[in-house]
Amino acid sequence: SISHDGTEQNQAIVVQVDNTASAADLDQIESDILNISAEFVESLTFTGNLRDNPASIADGVTVSMSGSVASGQTLLGTGSVNVTNVTSTTDLSNVTSTGSKNTTVANNLNFSGDFGAGFTINVEEASTLTIDALKANTQTITGGGSVAVNNLQSSPSADLSSISANSVSATVSGSDDVVFSATAKLGKTAITVDNGASTAFSLGVDFGTSTVSVSAGSTVVLTVGQAEALSANGIITGAAAGGGEPAAN
Repeated sequence: SISHDGTEQNQAIVVQVDNTASAADLDQIESDILNISAEFVESLTFTGNLRDNPASIADGVTVSMSGSVASGQTLLGTGSVNVTNVTSTTDLSNVTSTGSKNTTVANNLNFSGDFGAGFTINVEEASTLTIDALKANTQTITGGGSVAVNNLQSSPSADLSSISANSVSATVSGSDDVVFSATAKLGKTAITVDNGASTAFSLGVDFGTSTVSVSAGSTVVLTVGQAEALSANGIITGAAAGGGEPAAN
């Protein structure tokens, strides 16, 4: 129990967490001082609870924690963060420490949370990360597993060039025409166009080593140069008519 002197002015409590306090629970502090924070001063695996109090990570220190512990927390400083056992709703958007930041997807995960910025996301072998295009944009995703990007049409300037997992796929869905912008970078993505409408690409789109498969009833519009860029890496395929839909165009 830590109280101020009756006239709270700029008082603060900073809880230094070392590896003897890896299960610390800041909720155990009773105080009328509102400014409470933590500081990780040694490398450790943290299993405690910050209770939404901000925490800084000292230079040279690496803190590991599960996705459920890290989710929603504000982590500052110059140290490094490893997040394990990410859940479908893990929110790492407030992790702004400037050291290395890594997280691991160890099972099949339909992700609706937020990986924040600057993380390297490792998808382990035999695991699949399913993620919306807006959440996958500019993320660095590696590993021996698979990445499935949904709703690519919702991010026409998507940058998927830093996704280097073993298998990368994306789907253009919905029912509206879409034109990908000149700044789009498609990396190694196997793209399926399945919107029953027209999909085109502005001049300047970086196709990387991507490929395109067109479902029945959908149309892909390419310049000669774009067709050459795509067919240099694989066959551009189109489905035959079926299910009442005309053949791919």
